[in-house]
Amino acid sequence: MTASKNHEDAITEAITAGKIDIEEMEDVLELYRELYPLVSKKLSLAKKVRIPSADEAKMRMAEGFTLLEPEDLMPKEKGMAKRAKDILQTLVKHSDDDSRWGESHLKLAETETLAELVTLYLSDGGEKLRDKLVELSVEPEVGVFVIFNVLKGSFLDAARSIGEIETGDWEKGSCPACGGAPAVAYLEGEGGKRYLVCHRCHTQWRFGRVMCPFCDNTDNKGLGYFTIEEESELLRVDFCRACDGYIKTWDVRDKLDTFPEVEDLLTVRYDLAGEGEGFTRASPNIFGVWVGSPTEAEGEEG
Repeated sequence: MTASKNHEDAITEAITAGKIDIEEMEDVLELYRELYPLVSKKLSLAKKVRIPSADEAKMRMAEGFTLLEPEDLMPKEKGMAKRAKDILQTLVKHSDDDSRWGESHLKLAETETLAELVTLYLSDGGEKLRDKLVELSVEPEVGVFVIFNVLKGSFLDAARSIGEIETGDWEKGSCPACGGAPAVAYLEGEGGKRYLVCHRCHTQWRFGRVMCPFCDNTDNKGLGYFTIEEESELLRVDFCRACDGYIKTWDVRDKLDTFPEVEDLLTVRYDLAGEGEGFTRASPNIFGVWVGSPTEAEGEEG
């Protein structure tokens, strides 16, 4: 199912009320609190997005096609430039080092350059975008963060436009709406059915319990999980030895007011624990960041 406007409002409230589990990272949470109301707002698109009918949606998912084409989510240039500038100003405000924000980063808000970068992201994801950012002398982690969040509202709005969808025919670990990777997972309902939450558009879809969403491994011997003793009975870290990836999973059967995509931002200790066990976070959070600060992370969304 896709996230509703009420759901997004609740996420904003949850981020505002949340408390991060590493005190030294409170400044990162402050950045997220300020950014989310901005980046979750939709931008006017360059062209109208075609929303498939219920029958077409079912057919597309059965054949393995997403309901949206990311390339169709290109915003109008003026709106993109304004959003990029606002994001950059917010990053500077929360930065400890003003000297790093030279002229190269200002290119991210230049209309022509921004349009090229957004086109690369929508058509290819992160790899070619990062190469272009290096060519422009822009720090890739900063550039991808800005581009991802310029587009955040467009992904959210497009997914909401689809309405409620039945994802029973979708068997992939990527989002049926936009193709994004899952930020988090949660267990709900009788028997603890597993659902994944897209990091880009927040669509939620059911996925097999005994399968890695990142490499499709189904070998019980290669799949497992751990918890941090006495920390939380609701949260665990699911890992896969085939790809060495992990994803945080919340059991919300007795706590339905939990927002795993927000709790993900607040539970960095579990990410550090996953890395300490030799695993790597396989997909970013809802701001396009893996672990830590968006201006310090070594990898960004692809």
